[in-house]
Amino acid sequence: LSSVVGFEIQSIDDLEKAICQRLDFFKANGCIFTDVGIEFFPDHIGTKEEADKVFKAALKGEPVCNEAYYGFLGYLDVFLGCEYKKRGLTMQMHLAVK
Repeated sequence: LSSVVGFEIQSIDDLEKAICQRLDFFKANGCIFTDVGIEFFPDHIGTKEEADKVFKAALKGEPVCNEAYYGFLGYLDVFLGCEYKKRGLTMQMHLAVK
């Protein structure tokens, strides 16, 4: 992703910026829906600060507990849904994807 967007991704802010850049590209090229494969719906939504901490730990190869990981997934699902809505994209979710 870094090589495509042209900058290093080291934080949740960087990840969000990169995702938005790619969404704009896909929308400009005719994309009308998204396909998100998830194993399950997370049981809670983490804060941006929590998501950033988890993301940075994962980038360093550090272990992340399930609760923190699920919060990260919840945060990212909501972020993606909001960005898709801004662009008029339909969010399709496939459950039980491993």
